[in-house]
Amino acid sequence: MKEETYPDFLIKEYESLMNAYPEHPKLREEVSKILNDNLEEQDKVIILDIGCGSGETTKYILKESVKAKVIAIDNDKRMIDRLKDTFNKNILKENLEPICQDIFNYIENINDSFFDAITSSWTIHNFKKGERNKLLKEIYRTLQPGGIFVNMDKYVFDDAIKEKESFDEAVKKLSLVSNEKVSLNAIKHEDEDRHPEIIMKEKESALEMETIGFRKIVFHTRIGREVVMSCFK
Repeated sequence: MKEETYPDFLIKEYESLMNAYPEHPKLREEVSKILNDNLEEQDKVIILDIGCGSGETTKYILKESVKAKVIAIDNDKRMIDRLKDTFNKNILKENLEPICQDIFNYIENINDSFFDAITSSWTIHNFKKGERNKLLKEIYRTLQPGGIFVNMDKYVFDDAIKEKESFDEAVKKLSLVSNEKVSLNAIKHEDEDRHPEIIMKEKESALEMETIGFRKIVFHTRIGREVVMSCFK
């Protein structure tokens, strides 16, 4: 995985960075709606939120589904602390379990077919391809049969020209961030995402997930390089 621990200055300026991605609320809402549409008939569901950060997607999930128990995991304690500050004590007691831990250390100790659903936002693209494949296999293993995996992430165009155009557009958008240090750091991150060992292409990803065993792989809304994808075990 890339070095993903946020530098302190980026934690402090996290909101200004998120303002550069005005499409994210729409995509997060779609993640929660897809989950709810497929889980609404169940009495109680357990959802794993991988790379939860400060809980932006988690908020949408819990707003959409009051029956959900969300296990929100991130390896950055500062982000988990922000998440804890976001939710009231009743939600933390009844519906949300924040965990600060490396995802592999956590998920490899989970029983088969444990989760009703697994979600992730803006996280899995950070893994090198070998690690990503390993994680996807663990996601598949720990999902219940018929369980759903929903991922909001950078599934970039397979076509090199379209990919480059979407990258240039992202750089243009990030250049408008008022804090120059935040802007340059975010652009550097976007460029690192294009490394051959990191880049996550749409068709390649679909084939990889199909090979693992996932079915009904659907790429929903795309906004630039950001896509919502869902599939089932």
